Amino acid sequence: MNRSRSAREKAVPVPEVEIVLSRPSYRIGGTVVGTVRVFWKNNDEGLPPPREVLHSLDLFLVGRCRLDPRWHNAKDFQKMYRGSGPSLLQALPQSPAERNNTIPIWSTEPVNVLELYERREGRWDDVKPKPIRLPNRKQGNHAKKPSVSASSSYSTISDAEERLEDRQLAVTFRAELDYHLPHTMSCSSCRYFYTVVVRMWCSDEDQPRWTQMPFTVLTKAPDDMTDNNHHPNEGLYADTPVQQGDCQIMVHSSGLPGALTASELHQYDGQLTVNRIGPALYRHVRRQDPRHLQTMRVADPQGRSVCILSIIGATPICPGSRFLLKFDFAKTDSDNWVPCYQVSACLQADEFAIRPAGPKRVRTRHHQFDTAIETVDPECTDRVCLDLLLPLDAPCTIETDAVSIATQCIVDIVIEAGRGYQNLRLEVPCQVVDGLAAYERNDGEEDIRQTPSIAELLGHGPGADDTYDESDPQYFRTRDISEDLKLLSLHMAGRCGLRPKSLK
Repeated sequence: MNRSRSAREKAVPVPEVEIVLSRPSYRIGGTVVGTVRVFWKNNDEGLPPPREVLHSLDLFLVGRCRLDPRWHNAKDFQKMYRGSGPSLLQALPQSPAERNNTIPIWSTEPVNVLELYERREGRWDDVKPKPIRLPNRKQGNHAKKPSVSASSSYSTISDAEERLEDRQLAVTFRAELDYHLPHTMSCSSCRYFYTVVVRMWCSDEDQPRWTQMPFTVLTKAPDDMTDNNHHPNEGLYADTPVQQGDCQIMVHSSGLPGALTASELHQYDGQLTVNRIGPALYRHVRRQDPRHLQTMRVADPQGRSVCILSIIGATPICPGSRFLLKFDFAKTDSDNWVPCYQVSACLQADEFAIRPAGPKRVRTRHHQFDTAIETVDPECTDRVCLDLLLPLDAPCTIETDAVSIATQCIVDIVIEAGRGYQNLRLEVPCQVVDGLAAYERNDGEEDIRQTPSIAELLGHGPGADDTYDESDPQYFRTRDISEDLKLLSLHMAGRCGLRPKSLK
């Protein structure tokens, strides 16, 4: 008893694991960028560097599908789809229900961070930006000018910053999301979700410690829906192993993930960004884009014209936005047009569970979002407009091997038929996608992806040397994710105490 107690007291404390992502969500076909830090919670002197107390530190990303046992039998899908994801995923602590009803659909190969080399450039001691100190005008012209040496510039920072590699183990990763992947969603029959998984195994422990960070995958951007090179999401893959993604890792324990200037490091906090082109009203509709305007002639079963229907902003449409239905009728003296007495529209969606065995498609839920109706007087009405609202919680369009969600607008037109009336029914499909955020828009400004990285500025890495080999363990593309690296660098600088406090 006394020996075990003394051994516990002398044991090295377990370091903390922090996972930070550059964005709250990522697009299908985009790049997931994040930073993983292993550090001591209490900066006590005498603690060894975190790398010395670790046996292994594995990192991988995984996408999974949680099947609802009320509508799906997970064993049927396990027979159809070969592979069960990375071997470390099988050791992940899960409840029996989660393990039996969850199927991996995408993952990256686990990488042991301790086997990678540290980045050769970008040490904080070498590249830390120093602000310009201006003289205090209140002291007059005869006041003594302040010193602008490196020590005075960072006098508010503790001396513990000099060796970041002794206080932390920091890595930044990037993973490409394939265009075939389904977006993050939760419906009645299944749920698609994605996580970053880190397994840390200390040398003096018998069991590893798991840390997971979920991230959201959005649909393709509205401008990319008609691109022929982009494939629709398929979710699970029949008769194929689990899809493997590419994950690149850069170890930078002695510095920040990317380059920061003095103005960026010393900028004021608490800034707000307003998305001035949100999905509300008709702001998502582009005037010169023909995809946002569909025009058709509506006729009765005999081929006689009823009206001209124009649909504005129905596909693609974002949750929280409106679209317009415009009905143009003929003049009262026209004999070739059928009189119309009422028009109505309903915006709805149906969810179907797709099963390998038994009934192929079973409807699990019906959504009715909005309705509109207008009475028409054929003697004096030339035009009628109806607008429908898609709520913010509306599901996006998806078609996989496990679930199908389709949104459509049902249009009903009441016309004259002999001595009575007749109803004409139209079904207009709507492609529902996630709207663009403010940081995804580029309003003619300089492309931030062209900003050179630290490696390029110092003469290393892709872009600086045409003979750079991608198989090199040090290879890590940064040109296309420079803005993400800046966001991660600002967060890491604040967490490590590298951002100097304002001097009064």
